[in-house]
Amino acid sequence: MNNIHPFSRGFLSDIVRDVRAEVLAQYPELVALLHEVNTEAVALQHTLEFRKQEPADLYGAALYARTLASTQACVILLEHGLVSQARTVLRSALECLFPLCAIAKDRSLAEGLIDSHNANRKTLVERMHRWQEPALKASVAAELASPSLVAALQSKARPINQYELAKLADMEDWYLSMYTLLSLSSHGAVADLAVHLVEGSDGELEALQNEPQVHGQAETWLYTVEVQLRAIRAVSTLLGATPPPLPNFEDRLRCLATNAA
Repeated sequence: MNNIHPFSRGFLSDIVRDVRAEVLAQYPELVALLHEVNTEAVALQHTLEFRKQEPADLYGAALYARTLASTQACVILLEHGLVSQARTVLRSALECLFPLCAIAKDRSLAEGLIDSHNANRKTLVERMHRWQEPALKASVAAELASPSLVAALQSKARPINQYELAKLADMEDWYLSMYTLLSLSSHGAVADLAVHLVEGSDGELEALQNEPQVHGQAETWLYTVEVQLRAIRAVSTLLGATPPPLPNFEDRLRCLATNAA
């Protein structure tokens, strides 16, 4: 008799492949809307025209591509019942959406936002210099001596945090709502970790679980559609593209959000 638990290898168990069908059956309208919006988003990406010598064009196009990739990764994780992980990836999509929307609002911000990454590079180099383990330090010794990293230490650029980016994009409410809620998963908040705890009938901790979560996904699907729609509008504004007919999608999203509430 085979007593091996079907999730004996956690999310690497073969049975997880069957979860996708459950998810699609649980959220048919949300899934359908997401895929329709995603199809339009990807089609737009392949028709975008941007000037390679224009920082705003090039940076914006790259931010749009990364936003789409992250939202698609979020969907793949949702389809496998990895809700917290999906929300963590969706948070990273917002970190590309904020600067995209900021430069769509004001193209002149692009060079400053790009330069702010030099501040992040400087922080990384400073931390590498503080490594203590000999083998670890030796592994990057030559790289730290390179002219580019030596120059990085001299950077006077100021880092721009996500809240500042959201404000520049006129998306402060997005930061205070969606981004903050998604951060609970990203930071391993106690409330988010509760999904791994199994209580017995007496209310005491009985076991730990690491299995697909099909229920409770609606909010994350709604967020994912909303992020893609906002990205489409932003990149279309930035690069002068003609966006697909978004109002229909937005009306359907509002309707589904109301029903999910």
